[in-house]
Amino acid sequence: MARFFRSCFIKNAPRFARRSLEVKEKTKHDKVKDILLLCNTFLTWFVRDNAENQELAFQNLDLLQETIDEGIDSTRVIAQIFRKNEKLMKLFPEHLIEIFADKIALQGRNPDYLDLLESIVR
Repeated sequence: MARFFRSCFIKNAPRFARRSLEVKEKTKHDKVKDILLLCNTFLTWFVRDNAENQELAFQNLDLLQETIDEGIDSTRVIAQIFRKNEKLMKLFPEHLIEIFADKIALQGRNPDYLDLLESIVR
């Protein structure tokens, strides 16, 4: 019933207002992306300033590395894994430094990339 009224309303709405009235439903891909973003937000807080949790997350660094540019804040999780943890800073993979330096050179100064590099330098 609601769809019927929505379609009638949109059909009869002025042309300029139709775009703003259309309800965009999220695709499965968008929903999964939202869930992964929430998971990474949780992981960011889980490892923040906790050496034991940082070491647990470090074991799955390669998985996080694969999703750097997926828009799910994997870079923030990686930064928190190394922040204030000298033991893990020494284990930071050199190839990741190259990857992030290239990304900064090609895409500009993305705050997430700069934050990650800052987390391993301090």
